[in-house]
Amino acid sequence: MGVKDTVVPPNTDCHHFILEDDSANLEKPYGSIFLSIPTVLDSSLAPEGHHILHIFTTSCIENWKGLSLKDYEEKKELVANKIISRLENKLFPGLKSSIVLKESSIVLKEAIDGLYCVGDSCFPGQGVIAVAFSGIMCAHRVTADIGT
Repeated sequence: MGVKDTVVPPNTDCHHFILEDDSANLEKPYGSIFLSIPTVLDSSLAPEGHHILHIFTTSCIENWKGLSLKDYEEKKELVANKIISRLENKLFPGLKSSIVLKESSIVLKEAIDGLYCVGDSCFPGQGVIAVAFSGIMCAHRVTADIGT
């Protein structure tokens, strides 16, 4: 998302991880939110007076299968708006009204039993912190699957 810089307080950290309630929500659909604001480190990445917010969350492929294109687009918008509301309530009051550009995408991959994927091609995506978080999420999933 592109937002007006007035919504991001000075000295805001680049990366945020929001896990409401407890760690039981970590793997629930939309239970956790990973936020990266690269423009707090390099303002030249966005037009003057603006910030970029990269926002990631998890979901299950089953939640998206079989939807018509219309239903898919409506659900994607609904989920995006709920996530934006959570960020507005938790970190950035006025976030909704500061949005100048919003693009939502869903990355779906079929599950293969016993295959675990990490890295920049997996959630939450590119960048050192995102890849590290991908590894943490994978390690959590593996330990849960093997019961340790």
